[in-house]
Amino acid sequence: GFKAILDADLKRISKHSTVADNERAHATLREMGIAVHAGFMVHTDFTRQDFKLLQEYMGRMPPAQITCTIYTASPGSRAWEEDRTRYVCHPFDLHDCMHPLTPTAIPLREFCAEFAKLSAIGSSRNPLRPHMTRVKLREVLRILLAARGYARALRRAWRDY
Repeated sequence: GFKAILDADLKRISKHSTVADNERAHATLREMGIAVHAGFMVHTDFTRQDFKLLQEYMGRMPPAQITCTIYTASPGSRAWEEDRTRYVCHPFDLHDCMHPLTPTAIPLREFCAEFAKLSAIGSSRNPLRPHMTRVKLREVLRILLAARGYARALRRAWRDY
């Protein structure tokens, strides 16, 4: 996965690559006809500006399967232990990478709305037919409706707390 759009954020998670490395790999895979899945992590300290930058970056990317998850430390890890006193709910209740477990930099409702926008952008960038396979119109509509429903559920995720 791409994980981040800034080299500093890649370093923060010990990714051992750069944004330029990821972009070169994406281009190479596309040239080879290989579909790309670009996964990005959203951190609870994301500001409105961070969301905007990621949205713009995703919008400029060549077609890919793009998904975003909310960074959640793995149980038992050092980060998990460091966050122990900051959890906003029991950490296993919503440990699904779609709900923030620690306080967000912007109001939770707004954070969820911004995260839902990322999902919608990701869905719009998906090359539904990377190998020109025939897809029935009703299947395309089903996919589009499912993506819309998923984004709506993410927008409302703040209600789960």
